[in-house]
Amino acid sequence: MRKRIVAGVVACGAAVPAAALGSSGAPKLPKFPSKLIVPGKSAGGVSIGERATKAIRAWGGNSNCAPSSSLVECIWGSDANGTDGTISLSFANGKVTLITLQLNANTSGVPVFKGAMMALKTKQGIGLKSTVAQLEKHYPGQVGTNSLGDTLGTGTHTTTFRTSGGEFVAIIIGTPPNY
Repeated sequence: MRKRIVAGVVACGAAVPAAALGSSGAPKLPKFPSKLIVPGKSAGGVSIGERATKAIRAWGGNSNCAPSSSLVECIWGSDANGTDGTISLSFANGKVTLITLQLNANTSGVPVFKGAMMALKTKQGIGLKSTVAQLEKHYPGQVGTNSLGDTLGTGTHTTTFRTSGGEFVAIIIGTPPNY
């Protein structure tokens, strides 16, 4: 039996309204040991393929996610006002398979560009709030698309960038889910 720890809602497609997450459940966003996003490989000091126990520990632990062989996802939530967004790690066979950074939206549906995740960027400066034009400028000839958005890389080394209003509101590293 697989265990899915869901303390908030991560919708890969649009910023999540803060009210949808509430004020309890998932722990606060972690203090990232690194501010670097390496497309197709890592974000915030956690890497695709890394052991779940090491990844969870790297982000300061998560009281809702006791590592086990049946653990499939851990979510770190938003602040009390639900504005800082969510970040999640998905697992298979005890290893990280997907890293998702997801901003929230205000009650009007406008993405909220604030919080700890805003500091996470590639060496070329691409992160949340960047645009497709910036991605194409810094990664010429490397940008593709999938059903979720614009991409860099393929397979397990894919990084998908979701937009709202022309700016990135979610970054997904790892094999993209099929929606």
